[in-house]
Amino acid sequence: MATMHSKADAAYDEALQRICKRERKTTLDLRGLDLAALPPEIGRLTNLRAFLLQGNQLTTLPEEIGQLTDLRTLDLARNQLTTLPKNLGQLNALTTLGLGSNRLAALPKLIGEFATLTKLFLDRNLLTTLPPEIGELTTLTTLALGNNHLTTLPPEIGQLAKLTRLEVQENRLTTLPKEIGQLTALTRLYVNDNKLTTLPKEIGQLAKLTTLHLYKNRLTTLPDSLRSLTNLERLFLHENPRLRLSPTVLGPHPRESRDEGFTSAKSILDFYFGRQTGKTRLLNEVKLVLVGRGGAGKTCTVRALRGEPFREGEESTPGISLCDWMMDGCNGQPVTAHVWDFAGQVITHALHQFFFSVRSVYVVVLTGRENSERQDAEYWLRLIKAFGTDEQGEGPPVIVALNKWDLPSCRPRVDRGALQERYPFIRGFVEMDCKSNLGVAILKAALCAEVDRLQWVREPFPETWDAVRLALTKGDDTRAHLTYQPVEKGLLTGMVQ
Repeated sequence: MATMHSKADAAYDEALQRICKRERKTTLDLRGLDLAALPPEIGRLTNLRAFLLQGNQLTTLPEEIGQLTDLRTLDLARNQLTTLPKNLGQLNALTTLGLGSNRLAALPKLIGEFATLTKLFLDRNLLTTLPPEIGELTTLTTLALGNNHLTTLPPEIGQLAKLTRLEVQENRLTTLPKEIGQLTALTRLYVNDNKLTTLPKEIGQLAKLTTLHLYKNRLTTLPDSLRSLTNLERLFLHENPRLRLSPTVLGPHPRESRDEGFTSAKSILDFYFGRQTGKTRLLNEVKLVLVGRGGAGKTCTVRALRGEPFREGEESTPGISLCDWMMDGCNGQPVTAHVWDFAGQVITHALHQFFFSVRSVYVVVLTGRENSERQDAEYWLRLIKAFGTDEQGEGPPVIVALNKWDLPSCRPRVDRGALQERYPFIRGFVEMDCKSNLGVAILKAALCAEVDRLQWVREPFPETWDAVRLALTKGDDTRAHLTYQPVEKGLLTGMVQ
């Protein structure tokens, strides 16, 4: 009885057949065959220039691979390699070597023997260190080391004078060597998701750098030399809380932004170093958004918060009504709440998503007048979750105002526990009635408590930035734009909103 070949045997046989058929070919594609081993016959392929082996189960490479001395590209990504054979160094014509997504815990010294290598991919391995021989790859233009366990980079990395792209993201780096400043051809540097607390001043020598990813580190300060990077366009400093740079300044998170969705590096650095001068003003402002169906009492709630008398038959808001409310119940200096009262009519709902933002406090106003409070709560909370969640997945603070509580027929009934379980950003429920003033003081106190928890509400702004901001929102100046000169001289007289 004939025995059945295993899947591994079948893959081996198929690879052998392809090798026998392609002895004179320059490219051999053995990707995704689940190969556990390579046949020694590969040594016959002396004309081979590209050998593609991604997505197999290789744990070792045969010695015969060293006979492919005309090879230019060798891609071994997504295998199970733990070591590299010594004779791999004989491939002295190699320009691209792909070793990403393997199980390499160390690199042998032979890595320095690839004198013509321009691209080296070592991402998604188990590397903890790099050998000094890495510095011998003087023709290298791309080096990918992301998703490893590196704690340091060797000073020899500074010898890679032709390097234009360096990826060391998602490692355990606490510092960068000062020799990184020698990489004067570098245009892209990815150091995000590490443990950096500072940057070497030599980073300012990377004159050609256009993109710098530093998000999700532990940076406490930035070196002044960063201001020398005049070609720097994209600078991502998100998730470095001790820098105290808000998303408003930093712009979209790199995980969310596309090629055009970023804030210029110069704007970010101007803000940061402008604040370092000590000439700052505390923001003391917050965006307060009220949402709910038409007739729920949002406008009446705004009037109650501002201490204005209740008006019977309040007209529906046609779009978005804007006003300010001075929150004098907060700790420290009073906070100005910029109140956005959104219309509740269904026809206006598509408008909301364009104005919801992460850095806001929300009040969802519900009423039971039409027995729709449960559906209304779900609708508005889902919308807030979709458009108000930050890059860490945290939702904004929300207070649910159960309005018209003095009218039994209009008293809103919701499952508070279930809503908080589904939407943990709900900070509380307030039973209130604008006509009798029931619960208004409680709502004010709840909002002040939330504002006090938000550090960015009292963010220090450079005085020059603050002057521009005020000029754009106050006064009766009708100029269409501001030039730098009046900003610099403090001659701003304001602009129409």
